[in-house]
Formats: sequence, C-alpha cells, structure tokens
Amino acid sequence: MVTPATRKAIYEEGFTIIPSVVPAKQRDDALRIINKALAEGMSKEAAEKVKNGVQFEHLQSHAAITSLINQTPAKKLICDLIGDFEGVYGGQVALRFPGHSCLDADGRCPTPYWQHHRNWHIDGLPGHLPSHLPGTIHNFSALVGVVLQDVPEEHCGNLIVYPGSHWLLQDHFRAGGLPAVEEKGDPGLPRSLPFAESVQVRARAGDLVIAHYQLAHAIAPNSSPNIRYVIYFRVRPASCPRGYHREAMTNIWIDWPAMHPFITAHPYEPSLRPSYKDDCEVASLLVEADRAFTAHEHGTAGPLFERLSALRPRNYIFAHHGGIALLYDSARTPASLERAAILCQRASAIAPYLVTPHCQLARARQWQGRLAEAEQVVRAALIEDNELVATKEHIDALMEGVRVVREVLDATGRGAQYGAAHARILGRFPFLAEKLGEDSARVELQQLWREALSLVTKPTKLSSDWLRARAVFKEIVKRDPKSYMGLLGCGIACAYDPSVGLDIVLEGLRLAQQAIELDPASPLAYALLARLTVRRDGLTQVFTAESKSAVLAATDIVVSFAPSLTKRDHDWLLLDALRCAMTASDPGDRPAYVVRFKNAYPHLAAQADGVAREGCVIS
Repeated sequence: MVTPATRKAIYEEGFTIIPSVVPAKQRDDALRIINKALAEGMSKEAAEKVKNGVQFEHLQSHAAITSLINQTPAKKLICDLIGDFEGVYGGQVALRFPGHSCLDADGRCPTPYWQHHRNWHIDGLPGHLPSHLPGTIHNFSALVGVVLQDVPEEHCGNLIVYPGSHWLLQDHFRAGGLPAVEEKGDPGLPRSLPFAESVQVRARAGDLVIAHYQLAHAIAPNSSPNIRYVIYFRVRPASCPRGYHREAMTNIWIDWPAMHPFITAHPYEPSLRPSYKDDCEVASLLVEADRAFTAHEHGTAGPLFERLSALRPRNYIFAHHGGIALLYDSARTPASLERAAILCQRASAIAPYLVTPHCQLARARQWQGRLAEAEQVVRAALIEDNELVATKEHIDALMEGVRVVREVLDATGRGAQYGAAHARILGRFPFLAEKLGEDSARVELQQLWREALSLVTKPTKLSSDWLRARAVFKEIVKRDPKSYMGLLGCGIACAYDPSVGLDIVLEGLRLAQQAIELDPASPLAYALLARLTVRRDGLTQVFTAESKSAVLAATDIVVSFAPSLTKRDHDWLLLDALRCAMTASDPGDRPAYVVRFKNAYPHLAAQADGVAREGCVIS
C-alpha cells in the first residue's frame, strides 16, 4: 500500500524507499541467472559495457528479471503511485563491482570526488547510448530499483540522489534551459542550481527504490567486498505518450496521474525545503570559488571554500580546496595558516585513507613552526607502513610532502637522514621516481648555488676560493646550461682570480658572450665582458684600438640598459665597468661618461665620483 508519507517523499524529495516489497524467491531467481552469467564470463566487449553501466543485455527481458515487478506486490505499488501501470517488459541489470570508482588497486579506498557538483545526470539524454541522438530525450515517469542484496552502508555502489532536484530542473527547463539539454545531453545540464546535499541511498534486499525521472542522481564508489545487485526499471503509465514526452520535462507530474489528488491537496515549491537558504548560498558561492581556485586566486578561493565547508562539513572537495587555497595564499597569516590546518584535518577525517590532505597539513604545521608535528604527520603519510593511498593524480601534493620531509630534517640538523626517507618514499610510491629525481636535482642545484654565493661574497677571497667558485659555477652551468646567473658567476670567477692565466680569461670571455646571448637586455654580462677584455689585454700587453672600442661599446650598453636592472647585488660590477670605460677612453671623454653613468645609476653617484678621481686603475 502506498501511504501518504510515501507520496509526500516522492513529491517533495523526488525519491522514496518502500521496504520488503519483493519476496526472496523472485530475488533468488534473478540472482541465480545473473551469477550464472557471471560464471560463464564476459567478452571484452561485454566487459567494456559493464564499465558504462550497460550489463547483460541478453538478460534484460528474462522472466526472472521481469517477474521482480510483474509477479510481486511491486506492480500494484507502482500502479498506485503513478497510475495505470501494466507491467514491465525488461529491466537493467545494474551491477557495481568492488573497486568501482576507487583509488587503489584493491578497491578499498573510494574516490571522494563523487561529491563533485558536476557528477550527476538524468537518464535518457543524447549521447548516453548510441541510439540517443541529439534533439530528443528518452524520458519516462519513474526509475524503479529492486534491491537484490543489502546496500547497508555508504560507498557500496549506492544510488546517489539530490533530494528536491526534480523541482529545480523543472524550473530551469521552464526558464528556457531545455533546448541545450536536448541538443548537447549532459554538457547542457545546469551545474549551478541550488541542489540539496547529495544522499547515498541505503536499502535492504527486497526494498523498492522509486525516484522521479527528473531527480538528479549518480553512482557512488564501491569499496565494499560485495557486488551491488540492483535491477532498474524505467516505467510510465500506459495512458502516457510513448517516446519523448517533452511537456513532462516542464510539468513533472503530468505523467503521474495517480499523484494528482495528493498534489492538489499539498501545494509545494522548492523554497519550502528547510535547507533551501543554505543550498542557495552554496550554489552562489561555489561558482566564484571554483573560478578563483582554477585561476589560482587563493586569497579569494580560500574564504569561499572555508564557508562552503562550514555549510557542507561532509564534503571533501570543499575542505580540501579550502585548505589548499588558504595554505598557498601569498598573503597568509598565522591565523589563516591555522584555518588551513583545520580544513586539512577535516579533509583527512572525511577521507582518512588519502595521503594528500596529510601532506598539506604537514606543510601548514611546518610554516607554523611546529616542526615536530609536521614531521609526525608527514612520516605517517609518506614513510611509515600504513594503508594510505595516492595515485599519479596526487603527485603535486606528494611532492609537497617530500619537500616538507627534507626541509624539516635540514632545519633540525638531520639532513643526512633524508637519503633513507627518500628510499622509503620511492618504495611506497614508485610512480614518483621521475619527480623525486627532479626534486633531488633541484635541491643539489640549490646547494651548489649556496656554496658558490658563499665563496664569491667573502670579504676577502683567496685564489683557492676563486678556483672553487669557478668549479662550482661550471657544475651549475653543466646542470642548467640556460642559467644566465650561472654563466655570469663562472665568468666573474675567471675575471677576478688574480692567479689565472690567459686561457682562463679567454674562457671567461666565452661565458660572458653566452650570457649576453641568453639575455641581451641585461647590463651585467656587458660589464663582465668589458672587465675580461681589459684583463686579457693586460695579460697580453697588447692594447689595440679594436679592443678599446669593444670595451667602450660594452660599457655604453651598461649605461643604456640601466632601467632593466632592478636589483643592486652587482653594483660593484657596474662600477668596474666604469673603471674599464675610464681605462679605454681618452682623458677628455671621461668626464662625460662619468656623468652618463651617474644619470643611469644615481644611487652610485658618489662611488662614480670616486672612480673618476682614481683614474685608470685596471690592468
């Protein structure tokens, strides 16, 4: 018997569960033929259809399938609910195997992205099947599911529904949104309607699940050890038009004549839902939050997803994206770091088997200065034996965790332990091999740079310092041939080591030319070129007019390209270029050049006057 509560549920929520409708005998008959078909195996083509939700087509009209409705109380219940129903001629054998939409090979860890607001659909749209062509929709009145075995928990391949969404889609189609769906199918569906939070339907064997055709729905992952056995029937009253009934898309109860008396007595609209105000806020915020997150506008996205997570605390995506945005906002503060940590913890609680939120939580703790906590979290995520999982899609988050490991060990004086940690991480996540190699190379390059800069910035440098600096810069250039500053540093080591001979100075000239080719608008390599040219001529004791012209040309560029130089780390090199110009120019031209130099680099005016007083001092 269809109770008023059943009618109210299907009317307002768009779905209902009627318990214990289909007897065990009919369920067992259906299970027997399905399991027999499974035992006989599937062709490659059939297996591919299983992935797409079309399974065992040869069983669809089998008597054991149709009897689930036609020979049980289900037939009368459907008739009482929708109208003059005569029975079914076939049904969809809808199995969901263990591991469906799971992240790991064992099928234990459901992807949390089933909650994404773009994952839902309605049936029969163009593109769903080869026979579903643009311009028409294969609609019906109700989707009826017969549950053959218990679906007692979430993530058992459950039907996911969005309560009340049938009303919102009706309003959208009335407002002109129907043609886009008729032509495009799923891409034409609206993705920013104020849907209520999704529900994974739990049911027992023999239960009847009935949903309005226009109720948005999806399928949950199956991380259980069991196959989900449900048979779906798509039904409508005998008196309703066959084929595409376009009017029913904008008048959703027209094909439910048995509901009309109830509808007349119970006026309803979506705004009466208790959650409607929050649902509208979620829909409004989500559009801007998605846009800002995609555009890496973390300062905007973070607070939006934080609010969304407060409204939907079980939504992994909202917590995860909010944590990322707050964490990587360039304007982050101690307070926003703590808020990021809270969201990362929430994401970990929702999907405790995922590595990624643990890595981001570790980064938050590290930046908060809570190094012991950061190490504890990231070791649990990446190094210790556990069942946490990650896939290639999570490489960026994993590498962030790797960097936390390295940086925390370095900061606590245990950098030598990183090698063992690296090996352990690679063993757990072998797909990180390439990225770990790149990261190690990056860190080694950083170490080379630190050593090189410590050598060339010494107040007093010995020839051995210059020799080592030259070797380190050569290694930098070997690893990164396009490094302008690496070429410049190696050239500087060639130019300023007083013990080197002509061969090293000539090598420096080649390096300066390579740097100029990489960045012809930077004045530094021209200043170095001038210094090395003067040094070469000093060693050969040959001062030709050609080399003087080359020095003056280079120093002229140093003055002309001054606006491109924003940092003052190499002021000493610019002043040396001025000395080179003084050395190469005629005495009468020197004052004018000094004036030009001071105009180009006003912060060096006093030093330039000092160079002018020194006269020609470079050899």
